[in-house]
Amino acid sequence: MFGTIQSPGTPERRVANVDHIGYLTPSEKKVARLIPLGLTNQEIADQTFTTVSTVKKHVKAVQLKLRKRNRVEVAVAVALATFAK
Repeated sequence: MFGTIQSPGTPERRVANVDHIGYLTPSEKKVARLIPLGLTNQEIADQTFTTVSTVKKHVKAVQLKLRKRNRVEVAVAVALATFAK
C-alpha cells in the first residue's frame, strides 16, 4: 500500500499510494479535483456552493488522508490518480 522514496543524502519517507484517493468523502473529492486548477479557497467555495471555512476543512482532510504537506503535493497526487485510471 505504501512505497518509499529516497534521494541520496535524504532520509527515507513513506509516500501514499494514489489509491488513497478512494478514502476521500465525495465532498473532499470535489475540493481535491479543483486544487490542481490553482483555485483559491474562495473560488473553490463559490464553485462547490460551500463556505471558505468548509473548503479549508476539506483541504486539510485531503492533505491528511493523502499524507501530503501542501496543496502542490495534493495537486500532483490528484493528477497521478486521474492519469492512472
